[in-house]
Amino acid sequence: MGFSRAEFIRGAIAAWVWFLVIHQLALLVPMGGIGFVTLSLTLPWSFGALLVGSPPAFLLGRALRAESRRWVHQVVFAIFGLAVGVLTTALALWLTGDGLGGPEGWLPIAAIVAASACPAVVLGWRFGACETNQPQSVSGARRRTDPDADYEDSLTA
Repeated sequence: MGFSRAEFIRGAIAAWVWFLVIHQLALLVPMGGIGFVTLSLTLPWSFGALLVGSPPAFLLGRALRAESRRWVHQVVFAIFGLAVGVLTTALALWLTGDGLGGPEGWLPIAAIVAASACPAVVLGWRFGACETNQPQSVSGARRRTDPDADYEDSLTA
């Protein structure tokens, strides 16, 4: 389950786009028509979460390289998405000084963000890993796009 940097970047960007879509759909119901207004807040905060959450996600993916079961990767990254959703909401509320009346006020918002981030991170992982998970050719080799990953994989073999 080794992956290249290009595959990781593709998956991270896909997770961010999936989050934007899922989150906006999740906000349409509880917020009615003003759900689109929150996109102006969602974009910068979610981009920040992408930048801050990508290094730990990369390390998590590297740690799971030897694990061949896809469901393990998906469960771990789903939990990672939940954690990132809750932590970024708490951080955003703390930095803006808007506690929304304590945990009772921000917990529903964190739940919506986490519920949006969880499937988005898994879908991003699946999109980034689609080349990694392709059946290998008859010769058994697959063309890598990252020479560093080839070298790193040769060290563990």
